[in-house]
Amino acid sequence: MRGQFTYFNQIAGGVSDTLADVYYNVELIDDTIYTFGGVIDFVDGLRYKLGKFDLEGNLILEKEYQVTYPVFWSSTKASFVKTDDETAFYMTVGIADSITSGLVGKFDKNLDTLWTKRYDNFSPYTLMRRNMDVGDGIVVVGEFNADGTQRGTMLTKVDYDGDIIWDEVLRQGSGNFYRNGSIVEHEGYYLVGGYRDLAGDSPRSGYLTKCSPIDGDREWEYLDQDTGFGTRIGFEVCSTTNGRLLAAVSSQYEQSGSALQFWTKIKLLEIDIIYEEVISTIEYFTEYEMANGYLKKIIATTDGGCLIMGEESAQGFPQLSSFLLKLDSMGNQEWFNYYAYSFGDDKLSRPFDIEQTSDGGYVLAGEYSNWNVGSGQRGWLLKIDACGDVEWQGCEQTSGLWDTSTTLGDPLSIYPNPAENHLSISLPEGMEKAEIQLINMHGQRVVHQVFDNLYETTIALDLAALNSGIYTLVLSTSSSEYYTEKIMIE
Repeated sequence: MRGQFTYFNQIAGGVSDTLADVYYNVELIDDTIYTFGGVIDFVDGLRYKLGKFDLEGNLILEKEYQVTYPVFWSSTKASFVKTDDETAFYMTVGIADSITSGLVGKFDKNLDTLWTKRYDNFSPYTLMRRNMDVGDGIVVVGEFNADGTQRGTMLTKVDYDGDIIWDEVLRQGSGNFYRNGSIVEHEGYYLVGGYRDLAGDSPRSGYLTKCSPIDGDREWEYLDQDTGFGTRIGFEVCSTTNGRLLAAVSSQYEQSGSALQFWTKIKLLEIDIIYEEVISTIEYFTEYEMANGYLKKIIATTDGGCLIMGEESAQGFPQLSSFLLKLDSMGNQEWFNYYAYSFGDDKLSRPFDIEQTSDGGYVLAGEYSNWNVGSGQRGWLLKIDACGDVEWQGCEQTSGLWDTSTTLGDPLSIYPNPAENHLSISLPEGMEKAEIQLINMHGQRVVHQVFDNLYETTIALDLAALNSGIYTLVLSTSSSEYYTEKIMIE
């Protein structure tokens, strides 16, 4: 992957407290950047705002559309999505007058409206959030709140003319409500990520739901039991270029017994959607307290890895800034950086969406505010290189900011490493059952063995059939503990 030399860090839009401009979504077609956002104008009302930029950040085209409803919501990340053939975009938002409805619109590459339709499938509250093109229509995830019920999640499929093919209630429960945040298609199924809020003050829990592509029926669900503190938006999901299905969720936890200092933890799961199981889990912990840190999106990158985007308020940094954590195909950290339009007290640089560019870099879209000078919110657009630099510095390895951990307390002894034909694994005492997996560099599971009724404390694996290279060993127990270790086969 080559670096590139065009970067920008710029804002546009509102210049007073009566205006608020936000870039909610960013998309790329070839080397053209498209943005979708909103303008809150306390004098002239609400407007959609669409922009078109070149890869150096120069504005090519901008259009605004007046919103005729008193209120509208646009989900950050994937409420403005390009079609598979890259000829148009679909918009999914929520609007409200006497009731809350979903609104789907289609725009061409000149940012002209082709059609818009309003949906009240679950009146009086139908909120459409994200969408994706699935080849014979678009699938939309959202929330609903029918009369006398708690907030639930829904899945709706419409054809390319906006007519409903099917809609499905994914989750609805008494005493709690479900919200969704992300959706991806993988191996013919849909995986929806979100969070569950229980009644009272219970912490939120991230959840994943596998859905049928035929009618949206729920086929499997995973509920994250590690709620921590302050799980914000639930699971974000992506399908990598080497065929892996990843889900990420963040939470906060107290450090040193201080209720005022919360550190951020990000959990990355690999999912087998066919066998409906979690293959592996990696956790990333910050070394700095983040008063309000959480992830907001995960995207697949062209090298088989992924990029995690989030926001935080770290000690010694601005009131709120953005962060990016780049992981390789094995889950190892490649780099980590903080970003802001301008660092300093009372300045807010909030990320909403990010996409990878053809040169290996990234474009981030969000909002910026400087509360000291009363300039209101302004749209923020940032271009960085493949190594996370706003200015060219080369690909320098960043380390030490994130630590990884597993849930198995006692370390294992694995030998020899590097190995040739055999590998021995010494287990902690008292383990009665163990499941062993080996994952290659492409994310494929090449070994899967289950050992029941263990009387020996050492397991031997035959590696003779495997090619030379680096593998990840994943050991899990009947009590859902796990351990991961990288091994080399010569």
